[in-house]
Amino acid sequence: MIYVFPECKNFDISQEYIEGLTDFMDKILKDFEMKNYAVNLVFCDDEFIKELNKKYRGVSKPTDVLSFSQIEGEAGMDDFDFEDEEIVLGDIIISVDTMKSQAKKEKVPLTEELARLAIHGLLHLLGFDHEKSEDDACEMFELQEKYLEEFLKLE
Repeated sequence: MIYVFPECKNFDISQEYIEGLTDFMDKILKDFEMKNYAVNLVFCDDEFIKELNKKYRGVSKPTDVLSFSQIEGEAGMDDFDFEDEEIVLGDIIISVDTMKSQAKKEKVPLTEELARLAIHGLLHLLGFDHEKSEDDACEMFELQEKYLEEFLKLE
């Protein structure tokens, strides 16, 4: 289940679009054979995400998306039995301010940028990390764009 928290005033994406996106995110989780889960999708402003970015990454500037896994450490995803118990995977935090400026800069619809960021954050929660190596980055971004293309065809 994907829970949505629009925690900022400038969030103006339709409920219908959000429902379609979260349904698609559920599909991605099922692709990874995850049946009992919870993910929080939080929309905020640049000020809030800047504070989180500084506190957890040591970077004192806003970013587009942060993911906070509840499954960290050496155990890894394979050590959990997703069949029998609900697992809280974590939180995906998206700055609406940065999302809007990136969509404008890249000349893409705001909804497309939102989908890209949500999928990106979800892949992080699933264990993908583009900062580990170039190979890992290629794998993650290829998967991200594959899912994004699939989602955009559904619209």
